[in-house]
Amino acid sequence: MRATPRALRRRWGIMLRPPIEPMRARPTPHLPDLNRTGIAVEPKWDGWRAVAFVEAEGVFLQSRAGRPLHRYFPDVCRHLALTLPPGTVVDGELVAWETSRARTSFGLLQRRVTAGRRLLDEIRQHPAHLVVFDLLQDAGMEVLRLPLVQRRVRLARLLTNAPPELPLCPLTIDRDHALAWYDHGEDVGIEGLVVKALAGAYRLGRADWLKVRNEMNCM
Repeated sequence: MRATPRALRRRWGIMLRPPIEPMRARPTPHLPDLNRTGIAVEPKWDGWRAVAFVEAEGVFLQSRAGRPLHRYFPDVCRHLALTLPPGTVVDGELVAWETSRARTSFGLLQRRVTAGRRLLDEIRQHPAHLVVFDLLQDAGMEVLRLPLVQRRVRLARLLTNAPPELPLCPLTIDRDHALAWYDHGEDVGIEGLVVKALAGAYRLGRADWLKVRNEMNCM
């Protein structure tokens, strides 16, 4: 599970190779108009952004800045390797569940990096999840130019039999549902919303999505 970016580049005859600069969301201080047509809303999780490159020989997990994360999350990489076909690239958010608080914990993710020899204990006590929200490559077929709504259908199909550690990120076009996440998401570790165009392509390095944080949820 510890294949390096250079080794993966030698093996892959595909377009997307790690590291890449993922699509981003630009912050907005005010809640956007959720009544507009053609938009969808996702929860903004309190976690770490991660892009996963799945290949038969291994999984490379990178941070938003392109740094390797797979050595700290071998449990997530194992689930990815067993669930997704080689040549698949997905985008998501790493989260860790704190049972005592019944919500996600950013601190538990940070402990993975500093755990050293205690990493296996951390994995056993606090398994990580990758909340998957986008598909960049489908079994070797690059799908960046497809609209979000089509990428989402493909992604849902790939995750049909996924384990609980690889959940499909919730998505809604319902304003009331989105506001419920915004107003009450703190209970489970949602710190705001991400607003996306259903017809939008996945544009590497571009900040075409919108994100709004509920400051009450982030205190």
